[in-house]
Amino acid sequence: MSLVKINTATTNRPAKVRGSNPSRKVYQPVVFGQISRWTKGVVLLVLLGLPPLETMLTNPVLYAANRPLVRNHFRFQRTAYPSRLSTADDKDTWLKSLQATLSVQWQQIDLQQIVAQSSWPGVTLWCDRRVDTSQLVDLEIQAQPLHEVVRKLAEQCRIGVVFHDGIIALLPKDQSDALPVVLADARRQAAELPTGQGQIWLARETRSWPRLAQPNELLGQWVERIPNLETIDKLPHDVWDAGKIPALPLIEQVAILAFGFGLRPVLTVTDAKSSLRFEPLRADTICQISIEDTALRTEFRKMRTDFTQRYPTLSANFENVPQVSGPVSELGVLLATLQAKRASPETTKGESRYTIKLEGQPAETVIRFLAQQIKRDVTFETDVPKENLSKPIKLDADQWTLEELFRQIGQQSELDIQVDATRILVRSRSDQP
Repeated sequence: MSLVKINTATTNRPAKVRGSNPSRKVYQPVVFGQISRWTKGVVLLVLLGLPPLETMLTNPVLYAANRPLVRNHFRFQRTAYPSRLSTADDKDTWLKSLQATLSVQWQQIDLQQIVAQSSWPGVTLWCDRRVDTSQLVDLEIQAQPLHEVVRKLAEQCRIGVVFHDGIIALLPKDQSDALPVVLADARRQAAELPTGQGQIWLARETRSWPRLAQPNELLGQWVERIPNLETIDKLPHDVWDAGKIPALPLIEQVAILAFGFGLRPVLTVTDAKSSLRFEPLRADTICQISIEDTALRTEFRKMRTDFTQRYPTLSANFENVPQVSGPVSELGVLLATLQAKRASPETTKGESRYTIKLEGQPAETVIRFLAQQIKRDVTFETDVPKENLSKPIKLDADQWTLEELFRQIGQQSELDIQVDATRILVRSRSDQP
């Protein structure tokens, strides 16, 4: 089979992945405020001879050390960030940080060290407790945006990544679609509570904890001021390193706390008294989410005509603030697809086009090959006829889009092929007997 040649409009420089390094030396930028003891005296003597502080922040000094290198190609403003990140300025800081250009050099550095040393304005790097942070990373990237650096880090570690309102979450790959659903479902639950209680659960505040903290202790501290909270389920026992969560709504912070244990929060109110329970989170767990973002609503309403056909297990209300309910797995695919369609600073990429020539390869082989090329999971429904999967596909595509490619494959194989942001779903056509 001919190889696929991919052309995109993206202008980012390619990342370089370095192999083994016998010296095991890496480099780290000097961090102001963390100057070694012997350096303090030298600083007093040469202070007048130092270059301007602005120049030093733009071009950080490097020295040899057994730590990872992260070089910033831009200047961070050294300002104090408020505990509440609900303003437009704070959101702007988050988006600008995702676009900030970095060069990194990680050689035999464990993931835990990378997470612990990460420090970018308005950004918290959060690692799910189920991720193996002892794994070693060998990665060198030159002049790439922060969001691309983290994506490549996650790809090498074979884990998932979620970008959400000031937090970059590293988590098991098969859970990356579920977290946005759980957070959206939690916000929806809080918004539907009586006004006074809902406002408390939606209030934003940065939270941190010391080393050896236990999740149940943290949960108790976070919710102790909530009036009439009668019942609180306990989380499984665990002991954590020091950490923090940015100023997300309280219910989202609780959801992130529980997510690492494979649980989701459920809020209920009875006779003016509320309760917080945790339910096991599975692929078929039913959740309900509101499409709050204006851009996502626009993309969502475009799906109205064929929504039932594309997502038969989901129920949707397209009026006012649209709501969708159904299994977590399908809601995750829907949200990922909406995000991919929306042009935003952290996801903007040129549209890929493909050149491929096929001479009679079976449809199933072609679909699996393309799925591998575009990094999608592929699912064939059980009722798909084998004879359709065996039909020969002939293509002479020159700079075709994905939609054009799969439309032609679907026509030749008489199959319904649905391509979403994270998967390819192959089904029998509804007009077939």
